This record gives sequence, C-alpha cells and structure tokens, in this order.
Amino acid sequence: MKIIEEPIPELSKDLWRYAEKPYGGFFGNAVIVQVIQEIIANPTEEIHPTEMAESLGKSYNMVNGALNTLTLLKFLQKDNRDPKRPIYLANPDSKRLLALTFFASAVVDDRDGSDSMNEEILDYCTEKLLCYSVPLTSSQFVSLEGLGNGIEKENFVLLDQPAAS
Repeated sequence: MKIIEEPIPELSKDLWRYAEKPYGGFFGNAVIVQVIQEIIANPTEEIHPTEMAESLGKSYNMVNGALNTLTLLKFLQKDNRDPKRPIYLANPDSKRLLALTFFASAVVDDRDGSDSMNEEILDYCTEKLLCYSVPLTSSQFVSLEGLGNGIEKENFVLLDQPAAS
C-alpha cells in the first residue's frame, strides 16, 4: 500500500478541546471510555489493571470496574490463572471491538481528512470475509469504487451464505 504524507489540517479553537479526548469527545471522558480507547489502540496487548490505572492516572478500583464490565459484555476475555494478578485480553470475536476500531478511524478521518476507516473496512472484507467470497470470471466485474483512495482492490462478490466446498 502506498503511503501518502499530507499536512494535517489545523483544528479550530472549538475543536481543540475534543482533540485529546477518547473518540474525539463523542462518548465523553468516563473511565470506561478511556479504557476502551486504550484497548482499541493496542488490541493484542495483555491488559493489567494496575498498569492501566497508572497509565490513565485513574484509581485501580475504577479501572478494574471498567475491565470487569467489559468482560461481562464479552468485549474482553479474563485470564484468571493468577487471581491476584488477572490479565485481560481483547476478545477478537467481539463485533463491538471491530465497530469501535472502525469508529476510532472515522474520528481521525473526520479530523485529518484521511481515508483510513474505508481502508480498514476493505481490509476486513478481503481478509476476514474471504470465506464468503467467490472469484469473478474474467468477463465479470464488480466496482468497488468509492471504498478508498489508492487502495488495490480485488474483485469479489459477497454471498448470503458461505459457498459450499
């Protein structure tokens, strides 16, 4: 993929107050939102409540409560091998994790005028939904126009059900 460096547009004074908030201030600045933002930024890393509390500057109890809530919602998976030092991991099967990842990219796209969300969606469709796709013959063509700029696209059709093998 070709990376094009473009200047980041300057934010107005009104938008600066949202620039550093999780999801551009869209969901507020609650601890659970900050925890989710950290998870989205590093979805493959192990999450230790004490370390996350320190990095966010929040109390252990607040962060631990947010992690437990996200575990109940199946956004996270909890490893209890050491009950005194639990480890949390992002649930790779969580559709909410995927949706919030796309949303985080949309916030950046709106702010910077970039197209990363569309690129991530296209990558998801071509990599994760491959079992739902069938190659087209040379006489067929499906336009994926408008899904992103400068992205190499493969021709495919999404089916209602996976193709029988």
